[in-house]
Amino acid sequence: MSDVIVVASDRAEHTIRKRLDGVPYRVHLQWNTRAEHWTLGLALDDGTVLFDGAALRVGHDMLRQYVGASFPPGAIVAVDTSGRKRDPGRYDLTNGRVQIVYLTAAEVAAAGGD
Repeated sequence: MSDVIVVASDRAEHTIRKRLDGVPYRVHLQWNTRAEHWTLGLALDDGTVLFDGAALRVGHDMLRQYVGASFPPGAIVAVDTSGRKRDPGRYDLTNGRVQIVYLTAAEVAAAGGD
């Protein structure tokens, strides 16, 4: 079942502890003022960084390029709830226009993904 990664504060940087497929991770979000976009990173619960600083784009699977036992088997995708397919602005992760969603591997396969 897909799971929303809730961003509960308007701060420009967040680290959110989240279980993805039952495994604890740390999701790092940071607003890049110069480029005017959010970046996303993922770390193991012990703080070991798997990746960081990837531009968060609507409809893009943030995990697609990563393979390995440490990575969750599903997909992390930003979804524009307005249907306009616009990337998140500074406050769009907290105002609900864009949600960060984790899809399990089964959901990705059912949707026709790899």
